[in-house]
Amino acid sequence: MPDNESDLPTGGDIVDAARNAGDGLGYKLYGYGQGTPAGQPKDHHFVADTLDKAGIGFGDDTARPAIAHWADPDTEIPGWAVVRDGSIQPGDVLATAKPVPLSSYHGGGQQLGIATGNGTSIGIVDNDRVGESDFGHREGHDPVVRRSENLASANAAQDDKDLEDDITAGSALLGGAAGRFIGGGLLGPAGQLIGGVGGALIGRKIGRKAARGQLRGTNSGPDGSPGSPGNTD
Repeated sequence: MPDNESDLPTGGDIVDAARNAGDGLGYKLYGYGQGTPAGQPKDHHFVADTLDKAGIGFGDDTARPAIAHWADPDTEIPGWAVVRDGSIQPGDVLATAKPVPLSSYHGGGQQLGIATGNGTSIGIVDNDRVGESDFGHREGHDPVVRRSENLASANAAQDDKDLEDDITAGSALLGGAAGRFIGGGLLGPAGQLIGGVGGALIGRKIGRKAARGQLRGTNSGPDGSPGSPGNTD
């Protein structure tokens, strides 16, 4: 498990790890007839290896959740919360109790995969190889969706909101104080009241714009990639 916030992966990091599992898409080590024990489904090993590569794995092989664990919403998997609002985000793990058919492949279907965020997921297709399919996104699939509780994007989003609120509140206080001082000097008590309210509103607006400009330079993009630098002029 990562030691600090800066080491946490994003959902996009998990997707990248899935795309590069083994030798990439088409890799056959996880196929039913490959590896040991031969003939056994290895979908859960693909998912566990992906998460290991992303930096949020389970460590000991004996701690790796089986397909049945991922697919049972009542089974607790440490660090992975069941998503119950119907949303699917990059890096989510999708699982079904039984294999479901895919539109682009033939064979035994699929029952475990990593969501890409583009209406597809990556997992073992045709009981044979790593591939990208519509698993979990077709009508009737109804997968159990789990999301890591240790992603940088989720934590960073809350930190950004807290920082924006702090900058906005501080600017409002400064703006209000300046407005009271200027208004009071020009118009007396009434001007102090009007200036205070007006200054606070202006300060809040300026503060929120400043906060958002600062955060644009450090935020992750919607796909988990770094955002563009903010305006530092």
